[in-house]
Amino acid sequence: MKPDVASLVVFAFLAGCHGSSNTGTTPTTVKTIQAVSGDGQTVSVTEAAPAPLVVKVLEDGAPMSGATVVFSSKLAASFSTVPSTDASGITQTMVTAGTAAGSDTITVALSGATTSDKFFLTIRPGAPDTLRKLAGDGQRAAPGTTLGHPFVIDVKDKYLNNIEGVSVSWTTTGGALSATTTTTATGGITQVTLTLPNTPGIAKVTAQVPGVTLVTFQAEAR
Repeated sequence: MKPDVASLVVFAFLAGCHGSSNTGTTPTTVKTIQAVSGDGQTVSVTEAAPAPLVVKVLEDGAPMSGATVVFSSKLAASFSTVPSTDASGITQTMVTAGTAAGSDTITVALSGATTSDKFFLTIRPGAPDTLRKLAGDGQRAAPGTTLGHPFVIDVKDKYLNNIEGVSVSWTTTGGALSATTTTTATGGITQVTLTLPNTPGIAKVTAQVPGVTLVTFQAEAR
């Protein structure tokens, strides 16, 4: 018995589909990127880190040469030219801190990669540059009493980053201060209180850091 035409057509179609199921399939490659060295460095603002940031790129677990990686910074640090990865899958860059102090996160990425990686850089403020009066100026109280509010200042570097741990010297032309030396805390802030002299008059209180323009407060015993 001869097969009918419709059956032959269906058979040929199924056979063709089976024979071409793997035609044109491209194996999927897996690219990964990993930080190798240079993590956890500490620098001051605008300072270059002493060690390079080194990364490695792998393709299906083997070193990938000729890959272009991109470094980016949360605090606007800058990077030297990043060469393509070498035969070992390695490339590196030198990082220079920007003008913002803080904890910087540096991300390294590769187009088409299934992973990215990070470096962490601690950026310290620069040297003290500015003292500012924040509170306490112009108070009045009875002679011999302690003023109700402290004299408060902060210390910043030239880029207006707050500086913690700065020693500040205080002097007064009258009365008694709660301290003659204080240290700035978080936010670059420190303070003293004044007990006014026993006689009416103006008392001036000065805060000073070496190399920085001093600030002066005034209080009146009346």
